[in-house]
Amino acid sequence: MLQRAFKKQSVKVWLAASCAVMALSTLSVVPDMGFAQQQRGATAGQGQGGQSGSGGQRGAGGGSSQGLGGIFRDLSDGSTNIETRITRGKGERVIIIIEGDDDSDRPAWAGGSKELNPNRGEGNPSPGTTKGDLYGDLVYLLRNPVTGLPVLDDDGNEQACTNIECTEYASIIDGEVPAGAIEVDFGRTNIMRAPASVTEHSLDEVVSKVFPVDADGNPLPVEITTDESGRLVVDGATIDSPLENYALYVALLSGDISIPGFDPVLLATSALAGAADKTGDITLDFVINVNEISELSTGDLDYYDYTGFSYSRDYDDDADGDGTIDPYTYYYFDTDGTTVLSAELWIDDYLALTNGDLPTATDFAALFAQAADDALEVIELVHTQIHDEKLPGTIE
Repeated sequence: MLQRAFKKQSVKVWLAASCAVMALSTLSVVPDMGFAQQQRGATAGQGQGGQSGSGGQRGAGGGSSQGLGGIFRDLSDGSTNIETRITRGKGERVIIIIEGDDDSDRPAWAGGSKELNPNRGEGNPSPGTTKGDLYGDLVYLLRNPVTGLPVLDDDGNEQACTNIECTEYASIIDGEVPAGAIEVDFGRTNIMRAPASVTEHSLDEVVSKVFPVDADGNPLPVEITTDESGRLVVDGATIDSPLENYALYVALLSGDISIPGFDPVLLATSALAGAADKTGDITLDFVINVNEISELSTGDLDYYDYTGFSYSRDYDDDADGDGTIDPYTYYYFDTDGTTVLSAELWIDDYLALTNGDLPTATDFAALFAQAADDALEVIELVHTQIHDEKLPGTIE
């Protein structure tokens, strides 16, 4: 049985700011109730490659925060293409072009008119050009769990995984994808392909909730907690929009926003989970590709450095406020498929059984990906009103 000495906390934020530049000038943080997961943020994230941020400022330091639209712009001058942009100097990256993507999570602007999506391609590309639809998915690669960078073969080729555990892999030679290579499924996180204006608008929505002001621009008090998965809850309302969570993820890791009382890198794990499909998985390849497409990096590095990130499973909570940690109650169908029964489980134990053991503490990139996947699993757990069957880890 895992240790359950974890205690949640929440904060009340009173913001005094210059509304024009969104710079935090004065702030007091008053401890209040409790929030899941973020308590350990007090020590996590140290040494994050300068990612301590700029005190809530947007557009200042902490890595690249360039808009996404430029990645998918018309690159007809031949100076570069999306493959080399995403590779960012680490060798060839294979992109599988998917024509007519009908993903059910595809946002409305992803197709349709040029007005809705100014970055969409127009028709089939002509030979020798890079025009056209550049929406595609990447393949799983053998990666270094510390940095997330691809592990190259002796000839400098990236190696594509041919099973999901990546215990089997084959080299990508001359851009040729080996048989059995597995594509990374981004699901609704394809929102990262939105025009930059869409992401900026979503971040503005988050800022207006977390740092509200009155009609005269004076800061208003706001209570910030988290839900069971670690997603932000502002005055009792969870920020659950995938676009807003994606925008928050990018802003947190780029240092464009900092929320007092929360470790930005740890908070980014739940923000990424809030942007992903509830029934999907967040893997190391998922995280690294999102970062590369979003142009997230640390300092002069061409990748985001998670060095110093720490995480442990501390999701169980004092649900009734009596000072003791309580198991989570869920509902499921009995074997007859119609009778609904209730049961209890420890969320930390449930995650250990469904997601497996955590990576070692020094496998920083892999640990970040697992933390995000844990948060995603908790979202699915608590959002499913009635489960199909009794869940792993149920207290008998």
